[in-house]
Amino acid sequence: MSANIEKLNRQIEGASALFTFELTVLLLDISASMSDRLPFDISDDGDVNWVDSESENPYHDYDNISGLKDAVKNFIISRRDAGGEDKTGVITFNREPKLLWEAQRKNYDVLLKKVDGLMADGGTNMVSAIRMAMSEIFSKYNDGFFRMVVLSDGQPSSKEVCLSTVKEAFELLGIITDTIAVGKDCDVPFMRALAEIGGGTCTEVHSYKAMLGTFKQIQAERKLLFGDGVKLLGAGELIIDNSDTVKDTPKKTNKKSKK
Repeated sequence: MSANIEKLNRQIEGASALFTFELTVLLLDISASMSDRLPFDISDDGDVNWVDSESENPYHDYDNISGLKDAVKNFIISRRDAGGEDKTGVITFNREPKLLWEAQRKNYDVLLKKVDGLMADGGTNMVSAIRMAMSEIFSKYNDGFFRMVVLSDGQPSSKEVCLSTVKEAFELLGIITDTIAVGKDCDVPFMRALAEIGGGTCTEVHSYKAMLGTFKQIQAERKLLFGDGVKLLGAGELIIDNSDTVKDTPKKTNKKSKK
């Protein structure tokens, strides 16, 4: 237990010199409610645009699951292009959780295809997904910075158990939990509480365009932890081409300094 407490202290203090990499496990809600329609954009005045009028297919509808897939693919592409020691794992959950991708730093192109094939169906067993993520992180537990990112519409069964499990992950293992609250029917107070008890932040998403920028806060926090000596996640700009595939144009950043 003393080793866990020592690791927790290092994690919370953000002593960047002690962290050799970041391990992020994405927990993706693919339950039936994630098929709900999602506006393409919402203006500053509150006007809702359901379609992209500038697209070659201006009648194309968007939903929560399509926004999830494109946002996650953007994140994965950024990790792939940045290189380095950071690792990414992906767990999906509906009736039951599934380890879609073991946390690693290679074969990202295979992971992109897996994410592209996700479909929304079934219930929302979030607590089992959280426990699976904790197990995945603990199996690779050394001098890294550990984070769970839960992207969901916040309608799981056993909300109290979800909260207590995330609290345990933070207090015993030092695992930060960020949440991304998706859709008009999302239980935002629950998603905020989940992030707060897990030492992270909650980002609300109400449109497809907003979904594509959901990892900016995570990128900013990573810069605070690691400084400018490590490439930021998502350093490139997202481009959606006519075939609806996700591309990334990385900007130049400093490489990790050698000590």
